[in-house]
Amino acid sequence: LRNKNRDFIGWLSIDGTELDFPVMYAPNNKDFYLRHDFDKSYSIYGVPYLDENTTLGANAESDNLVIYGHNMKTGMMFASLMNYKSQSYYEAHPYFYLYTPNQTYKVNLFAGCIVDHDADVYATSLSNSYLQQCINESTFKSGSGVPTGSILTLSTCDYDFDNARYVLMGELIPVKNPADTSSEG
Repeated sequence: LRNKNRDFIGWLSIDGTELDFPVMYAPNNKDFYLRHDFDKSYSIYGVPYLDENTTLGANAESDNLVIYGHNMKTGMMFASLMNYKSQSYYEAHPYFYLYTPNQTYKVNLFAGCIVDHDADVYATSLSNSYLQQCINESTFKSGSGVPTGSILTLSTCDYDFDNARYVLMGELIPVKNPADTSSEG
């Protein structure tokens, strides 16, 4: 896929759900993939993309990676994140995977929150007290404490109030053998 589009940085997948998409990164063209597909053609669906202020990889400087995707009324893209407002949905899907060319990550979910579009959750680094606040306000209870590693935050529109967003937060855990997603790093 990287040969077809140099902006491709990984693949996001939650087993047993509709969420199974490439992740793009175009730091010099903010929000390009909000309205463009993998082939760079115009699309109202867009494709999930990494925030231009964050970096992923061996030289990553960001402790919080933010990936945006649309909450489509058709149920496409990140619409399924709304299901994490239910404890039983979280219990059925407590983690997901991010596959990159260099590393596979298991993302252990610890919080899902309704936030304002400019909340602190979009910062490249989050304090332990803010992470604890997210855990306390989460729509589900994971039983996890404050994570100690890098965070991956998925963000989509929420309609609880004007400019609301729903964010799903998880700790990035490198999988030791990228070919074997059952092993935990």
